[in-house]
Amino acid sequence: KRGGGDTTRNWDDWYGSVTYDLMQLCVDKVGGRDKNTEEFSSFASQYALLFYFHANDTLFGYVLRPGKPLCTFTTKTTVKNLFALEKELKSRVSNSYRSSDIANNRGIAPDEDSGARELNAINFDLCSILIPLEIRDSIVETKYLQILPVLNIGSIPFYLLSPFEEKSFLVDRMCVVMGSDPSMYLKKNHSLFDLGEYTVQKGENLKQPEKFGKWFPTNPVVVGNPLFDNLCGASLLSLPFAEKEADWVANSLGTVAIKNGVARKDTVLARIKKSDFIYLATHAYASASNTMDESFIMLGSYNDTCGKWTPRQIQDHSLNPESIVILSACESGMGKVLDAGVISLGRGFLKAGACNVVYSYWPVSDQSAFE
Repeated sequence: KRGGGDTTRNWDDWYGSVTYDLMQLCVDKVGGRDKNTEEFSSFASQYALLFYFHANDTLFGYVLRPGKPLCTFTTKTTVKNLFALEKELKSRVSNSYRSSDIANNRGIAPDEDSGARELNAINFDLCSILIPLEIRDSIVETKYLQILPVLNIGSIPFYLLSPFEEKSFLVDRMCVVMGSDPSMYLKKNHSLFDLGEYTVQKGENLKQPEKFGKWFPTNPVVVGNPLFDNLCGASLLSLPFAEKEADWVANSLGTVAIKNGVARKDTVLARIKKSDFIYLATHAYASASNTMDESFIMLGSYNDTCGKWTPRQIQDHSLNPESIVILSACESGMGKVLDAGVISLGRGFLKAGACNVVYSYWPVSDQSAFE
């Protein structure tokens, strides 16, 4: 580092702290029961933290699990190879998708690549690098996997990988959560798992949780299919299924969706300041070269002002620190790749103070997203 005081801990202290966080999480999950009990041991085995580090054309991986030894691996791969495999996987799946009858993306679709390899071959190469044999064996019982990525690893769709012999996808076996920025986990006094577990329910007592652990948004903002005009210089199609999606989500939360001509940028931004649940079903675009100013999620224009909302504008807002943001749009988790991860629309909301953000890694079909 260049200047400043000691802001990080040494490896032994950090590893001990991370292991403690995982142990404490499991203690909380089983109601504070003794960690030496069989019930606790069974529950603790479901959690794992996987993080990466890349240097000198070598990828280093580490798996932390409650009460178990540190599992490590190294594999030779270049940054260029990681980018090529990500692009190849997404291109192969997108080609198959575009051959179906479902069309009309919530963004700008990439050019078709007719020379892509078979999906199984691409999957094998990615698993060999990201989840090699020693890592696969260490997470075989895992139900909740948190990944701290570097480079473009955070934008690779892990849920499509098939590291296990029975060829099941990773998503069939466990919940995979991608961390936004690994540097935050090296800060002092930071807990890895401090967000709690949320359950959204519909009913008469929507704003009155039945018991501790249930979470209900008290001020949800749901936006769907804003009115797209030519003011921003982009020709964007209307998204009828995004409108249906917004109506369904809003109805489930006991509110009314903001859509069409009402979903102007100034109106939406005024509403989200105190919102604890933000749901945007609209167009988005990710720029790999100038993410902060050229990537955008689309809202309605107003007073001759374009409705594009860029990451730089997003992170200048102060959101409710308990807010959950869902970006039901194209490539809302994509953007410029740095050593520490990906700068994206989703990261903009995290920088603005959001508690959790859900985003996408590639073009999203309007109809499929609704379904």
